[in-house]
Amino acid sequence: MKLIIGFFGLLYDLVIGDCWQIAAETAAILLAGIGLLRIGAIPVADFSVALGAAIMLAAALVIYLEGRISHARKTLRAAGDSDRHA
Repeated sequence: MKLIIGFFGLLYDLVIGDCWQIAAETAAILLAGIGLLRIGAIPVADFSVALGAAIMLAAALVIYLEGRISHARKTLRAAGDSDRHA
């Protein structure tokens, strides 16, 4: 029972917490991967490797973009603060 509660706690943290973008892209990639597997576009032997690589690349992209957005917001805030003091 603890394992199930812990799993749902992790899902809650991913979806509701700070990492909802990564959870959303992972779900989208999983659904796309399952769809591609069902129509035979991806060989079964390569499915897990391709899916894992796609999830890792997408997660890295989300983390990179979040960092860029955060940096841009800080830069804009700093520029706005310097205009007020001038």
